[in-house]
Amino acid sequence: MTCIDNNNFEVRSDRPNSLQRAWKTISDRATALLAAYALRAQQKRDRAAFMNLVGKENWLYEDMGIHEGDVDWASRLPIQINAAQELEKIRLQSRKNL
Repeated sequence: MTCIDNNNFEVRSDRPNSLQRAWKTISDRATALLAAYALRAQQKRDRAAFMNLVGKENWLYEDMGIHEGDVDWASRLPIQINAAQELEKIRLQSRKNL
């Protein structure tokens, strides 16, 4: 008769078990949520910095190569759109037209 010592016998599986799959799903969703939160916080900081430009005198806008109406328009854009980048596109386009 053959005797197998169970202490030295190990079974490994490359397939993750249900607990590992659940943990991976939770981890992936938490990572995505944190990334979305960080993106939104950055968008708020960008918009707050841009809003410092609103209400300045016209000579400052002219010096930058933009108009007051451009700044007003950009300030009403959704927060997901970087208003400073959109204003820069307008400025570059107006320079090409000169």
